[in-house]
Amino acid sequence: MITPPTTLPISVAEAKAHLRVTVDDDDALIEGYIRAALAHAEMMTGRAFVEQTWEFVVDAFPTVEIGPLTPGPVTSAVVIYIDADGFEQTVDANDYELDVSSAEGWVVPVGAWPSAMETINAIRVEFTVAPEFIPQDVKHAIYLLVGHFYNAREAAGAKRDAIPYGVDALLGLHCRIYI
Repeated sequence: MITPPTTLPISVAEAKAHLRVTVDDDDALIEGYIRAALAHAEMMTGRAFVEQTWEFVVDAFPTVEIGPLTPGPVTSAVVIYIDADGFEQTVDANDYELDVSSAEGWVVPVGAWPSAMETINAIRVEFTVAPEFIPQDVKHAIYLLVGHFYNAREAAGAKRDAIPYGVDALLGLHCRIYI
């Protein structure tokens, strides 16, 4: 991840209403729980739910496409490589197509990829994911997780609660394989 999410999938005020919290003392804590719940939702589904920028790195140009670029949905990408002389270059955007229709993004050359230096991490794709909306069931999973984190603050001890079943059921709707 190059640029982490700067927006939240639900506001602190929405989370506080869900938690029935009326004081501001725990606002920073609740915001942290929202970010943790978002990270969990994105990890479980392999999808991004708020805008962020990622990097995909390979040692050489493949014969065809570069990818999959995850998490998706990918909205834009820039292909950067180290040329034969050791200088960083950017592939002209007209020389490749970006698959933005698939769940995972792919970068496909229009012709052939340029020549790159044979070195580790010679090719880098910087891509942005910017979903148009967050599905309501994902928001509900985030509410459930925030509530769980807020009400079970300690992760150790004799009585340790697992992630609520409803979270996996809701997030499973957005996975390739139901969890």
